[in-house]
Amino acid sequence: MALFAVGSKIFKDYTCKFFVGSGIYGELYHVLSSSGAPYALKVYYDDVLLMNECVAVQDLSLCVNKHLVKIHDFDYTVDGYFCVLTEFIEKNFVSIVSDSPCDEGVAFDYFQQLMECLDVLDFYNIPHGHIKPSNIFIKDSLMIVGDYGTSRYCALYNNEYLSCLPEFGYMCPSSIGCRCGRWSDRWSVAVIFYKLLTGHFPFHAGSFVNNKLSDINIDYVLNKVTKKYREIFEHFFRFYSDIESHCKNEYDVKKIISAHSMRFNKEQCRNVKTIYEYDSQSNIILGRINPELGESIVEPILGMRFVWIPAGAFVMGGNDDPESCEFEEPVHQVVLSKGFWMGIYAVTQKQWKGLVASHPSFVQDDIRPVTNISWYDAQEFARTFTECSKGVKFALPTEAQWEYACRAGTITPYYWGDEAECWLANYGNGLTQECRNRNPGVSSPVGCYPPNPWKLYDMCGNVWEWCQDYAGRYGATIQIDPCLLQRSESAFQVPSRYSSLWFPERSVIHDPRICRGGCNFDYSNALRSSARGVASAQEGRINLGFRLVMTVDES
Repeated sequence: MALFAVGSKIFKDYTCKFFVGSGIYGELYHVLSSSGAPYALKVYYDDVLLMNECVAVQDLSLCVNKHLVKIHDFDYTVDGYFCVLTEFIEKNFVSIVSDSPCDEGVAFDYFQQLMECLDVLDFYNIPHGHIKPSNIFIKDSLMIVGDYGTSRYCALYNNEYLSCLPEFGYMCPSSIGCRCGRWSDRWSVAVIFYKLLTGHFPFHAGSFVNNKLSDINIDYVLNKVTKKYREIFEHFFRFYSDIESHCKNEYDVKKIISAHSMRFNKEQCRNVKTIYEYDSQSNIILGRINPELGESIVEPILGMRFVWIPAGAFVMGGNDDPESCEFEEPVHQVVLSKGFWMGIYAVTQKQWKGLVASHPSFVQDDIRPVTNISWYDAQEFARTFTECSKGVKFALPTEAQWEYACRAGTITPYYWGDEAECWLANYGNGLTQECRNRNPGVSSPVGCYPPNPWKLYDMCGNVWEWCQDYAGRYGATIQIDPCLLQRSESAFQVPSRYSSLWFPERSVIHDPRICRGGCNFDYSNALRSSARGVASAQEGRINLGFRLVMTVDES
């Protein structure tokens, strides 16, 4: 029996139109808003709630892509069940994956789109864990994946219960009761593709009970696929970097990445220094050579948390953004040949006081960003921090590292989309009524707003952040690990159309350095991923702080 009756109010002002069905994790309802707009509402059972479910779904809500069902809201129902409100898409894939074979060309088109969906999930580091026809939707010929991010619940159910589900046959057998990953999602897509081509499963689903593969393997599936598609089928199962999609000259970029990666790997083999893995018993910092995107660590001296940002390439600059100025031009390709660890927060006042006796921040609060810090102050902090550490080096991020990490693979003006949103960043205090209602009027404690897709907090708004670079014009050609460390001039003239609360157009700044991110009382255009700030390295400001990057010390 459904938890909620037709016509009853389930969540806020949303009313149940009809009960769609139930699954492993909960129940699905078609609901209507007070204005009559249709939505889907997933209501989760008590025994599968996350300990920090709101934080988890908040992270998922920032994953915006045409291949992902959009999350609109999340909270608790009138009866106290956790629920997630998403867009409502009427047509799913169940009717297409039938007992009759599908045209090979059509099947391949579906397969290709499904692999594109998996690429999106890979990008956001979200293993789905239960790819099946009822979780795949079709909207205007576009395939869209729903119910993503719930694979963490799989281990709560035993194999006997799972094997009774009508779509159990699509699940990867090695993932039942265990951790899911990319491999399990690709298995599911392989089964769907096989069923599209043949009209039946390549095996009997019941053979997966007790988590045994028996004699089932992927070669069996591949051998059953039409020979015409075998090469294509295998091709799409390989994992590729997304660098090529951002670069015009794919061949040159591949050579650049390959050359730098090979050089770095050889250095690692000669001198096995690796990044932090803290041994709580001996207080020794060990580490790993190949961390994954989104993996985080905590250094033991100041308790500063870092997240891994992998090597890659991106388009840097205004990207035809109508709010961009000439200082963000020309748009150009950037290759970062090495990954790095980046602080998930700006350096806090407490962390600053861990190395320095006092600090000049305007608002005194241990968990707020330290401000009123000059560029030279930030450099001295990084140098002292490095001396106190072993095997690693701390520094300000280069401007290219900062924008790459802020964008987190996106090409929109803001990492969350095309328009500024007051609930996603601390900005515009006193400038608009909406921001006055939502934001505190001063810098907020770190981590109060949702992170970007790469788990970095407050990259937009709150306080500006110092970068390593001098202020200067961009080059037009492909740049490899760019950082402007020297200038022929000692002063910088602010360009026209440059929006700054600090300096008017055409004013002159001495010892100019780049800062990024905007602050709590900036207009929204200062929060764009490509927006550049400039300040004198000798001055501290009440709305200017910094965050650090951490790399292996190869000296």
